[in-house]
Amino acid sequence: MLKEEIIDDPESIGYAVMTDQQVLDSLQAVTRPQDITSVDSADIYDAIDPTEYGGLTDADKGILSDIFSLSEVRVQGNTRTALLAIFGAGTATRTSLQALTTELISRATEIGIRRRLGLGLIQEARR
Repeated sequence: MLKEEIIDDPESIGYAVMTDQQVLDSLQAVTRPQDITSVDSADIYDAIDPTEYGGLTDADKGILSDIFSLSEVRVQGNTRTALLAIFGAGTATRTSLQALTTELISRATEIGIRRRLGLGLIQEARR
């Protein structure tokens, strides 16, 4: 997996012109966005601006009430679409909700490397 990443460079990161240390640093840098599949309903509650909530329709408040009744909320698919539709583009709540649905990970994590990387592993993979 590591060898294929470095040799094939599927994301065109530029490993071929990097030193071993630069490759290691690049693989471990926490810069890659990844979708989160679920969050606690309390996190959604905390992300909502009280003033914006006050301006919602009763129907929208009902949808939110249903979401708040769940202990864990899947934030992809229909749930995400519903939440983002309730709060308009550019609102503080929408921005906060969008931030809840992604996290930053390293390229190593993204490709499934679960062990600690070191220069020796990079050098071995480049052979």
